[in-house]
Amino acid sequence: MRKRCSRCKKYKKATTVNFRTDMEASDRFRSSCRDCDNTRHRKQRKNPEYHTWENKRTAARNIKKYQSDPVYRKRVLAARRKQYHNDPIYRNKILSACKLRRENSHGLSKNKKKELFLKQNKKCKICFAKIFLGTNKKRATAHLDHDHHHCKGIFGCPKCFRGFLCGNCNRMIGLAKERIKTLQAAISYLGKTAWAEAK
Repeated sequence: MRKRCSRCKKYKKATTVNFRTDMEASDRFRSSCRDCDNTRHRKQRKNPEYHTWENKRTAARNIKKYQSDPVYRKRVLAARRKQYHNDPIYRNKILSACKLRRENSHGLSKNKKKELFLKQNKKCKICFAKIFLGTNKKRATAHLDHDHHHCKGIFGCPKCFRGFLCGNCNRMIGLAKERIKTLQAAISYLGKTAWAEAK
């Protein structure tokens, strides 16, 4: 089987000698041959600015394709899952990156989180239920709550960090979309019922 290089336009044997492997490609080979890749890499090493620009351009193109093309997205995810299960080095790299991101979430270090958690007396700030810092299925895990109006997304910053909540209270705020009027309306609604006042 012969393959055409996307850069030099020459036909070469589709082997690992002529082409680098690419698990996301349909034929499992890169579009450009090794000779063209080596030439490009030599140019990049000489010019760091070109290297940065090329990476940004490729990343932007791949992200756009990943978001717009469901077939490509499915193929990429399948390749990543396969690599995750088959390659222990790749798996450890992903797990260590996730652990580091989780530990340094909201711009707070592990020690700073422990310090704030102890100041809170290891209790939820809303319902005062006992919570535990860390991941344990048998215990109520502490959830880091932050103001999503200040920092949108999963993680925030030290300025918008509000405290530790239990899972139920964290979900309650999230489902109410942090709207104070919605939560006040829920309180007045429950207050109107006679059984709510009974203890």
